[in-house]
Amino acid sequence: MKIYLFFLMIFFLISCNFSTQKNSGCKCLSKSELKLKLTAINDNWTCCHQNYYWGIYEGTYDTTGKHLSGDIWTPPIDGNYPHHKEIIFCDNFLLEEADVYYSPFWYNTIDGPVKEVLFIRYDYYMNQWRCSYEHAIKLVSKNIKDYIC
Repeated sequence: MKIYLFFLMIFFLISCNFSTQKNSGCKCLSKSELKLKLTAINDNWTCCHQNYYWGIYEGTYDTTGKHLSGDIWTPPIDGNYPHHKEIIFCDNFLLEEADVYYSPFWYNTIDGPVKEVLFIRYDYYMNQWRCSYEHAIKLVSKNIKDYIC
């Protein structure tokens, strides 16, 4: 009987472990730590942790030879413009937080169509805000040499 209860308890613990939601190693930040209050993370947002962050850090923190990782928090689809929050870590140091907004407008590149994107960033190392907007540049001149640096 004891063996039966022992195996039943192990089965129960294993099933409870698989049924609980895991946040894939995302770092939980308190709302007081977040600087960008434009899109605050709510309980209904989902998180995807990336051990090797694919984005580019544009600040002055020396990331050479260091491990960049990131969390991407996405809200449920609510009909507004698509957006998400990116939090970048460098060897467990909170490096940057970015709110990313996608425009409904597209432009063509050599790799295919791309949406216009607005990045609003806060760099925790530099204590500085940055903003960038990726969009197409409309050519006014027909001479391509006017656009080459």
